[in-house]
Formats: sequence, structure tokens, C-alpha cells
Amino acid sequence: QSSTRSHGRPTTFVEFLQYVQIEDANRGTIPMELWPHLLERAQSWQSGVSEIVLKARQIGVSWLLAAYALWRAMYQRGATVLELSAGQAEAYELLGKSRSIWEGLPDALRAPTAVDAAGELSFLGGGRIMALPATQKAGRGYTASLVIPDEAAFHPWAAANYGAYKPTLDGGGQLLMVSTANGASGFFHDMWRASERGETPYGAVFLPWNV
Repeated sequence: QSSTRSHGRPTTFVEFLQYVQIEDANRGTIPMELWPHLLERAQSWQSGVSEIVLKARQIGVSWLLAAYALWRAMYQRGATVLELSAGQAEAYELLGKSRSIWEGLPDALRAPTAVDAAGELSFLGGGRIMALPATQKAGRGYTASLVIPDEAAFHPWAAANYGAYKPTLDGGGQLLMVSTANGASGFFHDMWRASERGETPYGAVFLPWNV
């Protein structure tokens, strides 16, 4: 808290998470619980590591992604966070979690918005989050600081999308490709296996249901 008072904002993503509140279906608005698997990912992501994450459902990862996207967009001038989801409704849902977190922040930490729309959330003096459905051409024309293909195993054009945003990654952007399993084939499955074997520049992370 002392660094927040001194600098006007948390200096790390892990510190930022102390102020994050999420929406729980049963308990309403509650502080985010930093379970060990979430803290490990938060520490990794804030260091800039790119990861392919194979995860179980209902273990808090989507809220962590939403918080990280918000932290990057609010506090990194010129940042573009590109979120790709299977469909438009799913894209808006992930962005909506970032918006919900923003609304629950203390006033001193809540950067003023420049654009607040269904598919975009941008901040004065900061950056923006763009939420897109993973269509065949999604990802083209953007220079992103962070790319989040969410539930990537269910994206019909995942390989084409990767080809579109890969130049961003080669230029220093961060990739957090996250999904639950969808069979033993497909682009996400192949990327995770290749990363597990050390054949990509991305870390392979497995988060089973019992984390």
C-alpha cells in the first residue's frame, strides 16, 4: 500500500491484485483469492513470459487474465491488449470482466476511460483492450503488446489468427494462449505439446481441476 500512495499505482501486477474484486455466482462481489496457482501465473506474466496454458474450468484463470489485461492497459502508455475469443459474445464477456474489475477499484487506482464500448476499453494516458471474435481475419492490422487467445482450442481459425499476430510477438509482444481441452488434436493441442517439448519460445503450463 505504501508504494501505491507514493507512486499513485501499484508497481507490480501482484500488488495490483490486492485491490481486485471479482463477481462470484454465489457470493456476489468478493476480493480475488490469490490461490497458489494464480499467484504463480501472476508472477510469471508480470515478468513478461509468454505461455500456453492448458487449464481446467472454474479455477480463477479467466478473472486473472481479465485483471492482467486491465493492469497492462491502464498503466502502460500506448499498450494494445488483443483478446480473441471463439465468438463475439465470449469476447465481450472477457472484456466485461476487466470492466467489472475497473469499476471495483479504489478511486486512486482507477484510470479514466477514453473509450468504453462493448468491444473496446481504453484509458487516458494508458492503452486499450480490444476484444474480437476469432474470425478468419482476426488479429490482422494490429500491433499488440499482449495477445490473449482465450479458449483457443475452440477457435476455428486459430492457426490463421496466430499467423496474423505472430509478427507482434516477434517484435517483443507477450502471448497468453489459454484454453480448456478440446480433444487430442488441433492447433492449441499441437502448440501446447510443442511448447512442452521446448520447441517454441512459450512456456507450457498445465492447471488441472485439483489446483
